[in-house]
Amino acid sequence: MQVQVKKQSKKDQILRSAEELISAEGYINVSLRQIADQAGVQVSILNYHFSSKFNLLQEILRRRANVIADDRLTMLDEARIKNGSNNPDIKEIMHAFLWPVVDRCIKGEPGWRDYANIIAQFAYNQAAVELFSELFDPVARHFISAIRLSEPDLTDKQIHWRYIFAIGTMLQFISGTNRIGLLSGGKYSIEEFEFGYSELLSFVSTGIHSTG
Repeated sequence: MQVQVKKQSKKDQILRSAEELISAEGYINVSLRQIADQAGVQVSILNYHFSSKFNLLQEILRRRANVIADDRLTMLDEARIKNGSNNPDIKEIMHAFLWPVVDRCIKGEPGWRDYANIIAQFAYNQAAVELFSELFDPVARHFISAIRLSEPDLTDKQIHWRYIFAIGTMLQFISGTNRIGLLSGGKYSIEEFEFGYSELLSFVSTGIHSTG
């Protein structure tokens, strides 16, 4: 039996082309004309769907952020169910936080790696801070609450700062720049996914847990 492949909509073509170009060249350097040409549509079609480049960026970030949010909360709930009356430990909590992003951005289809690069471009950009707050803060508060229960010796201020540091560490890992390859003279590589993730999870969990 022949399997029918779902045809990509014009809107999806535009989003995917924009992801690829913005990831490779940077948001400032990419024009709507370039995006339209790569997507094989007229600029008028792009304007019809998004009206501006920033609206297009918002849609790029929103569509994948929703997937990650759902997976993070599902994994956190599963960890809670597994532990019964006990709260998950910090490593289980951070695995639920990190894995949905890392697994897709390192091993998923190319759009996820492009998405990771765009996130890294804008995560600490003042122009996008409200958008990032809208997309990620509701789920972040669930994880901060879980950390608070798991690490009662930490102050609220420590928990919030360490959560922010955890995000920065994750972004470095998913950006795919292979900085470690250059730093090590080629001995190690960002492609060492399993080892890299194990170290990421250990580093973040230990850093949050430390009371020193």
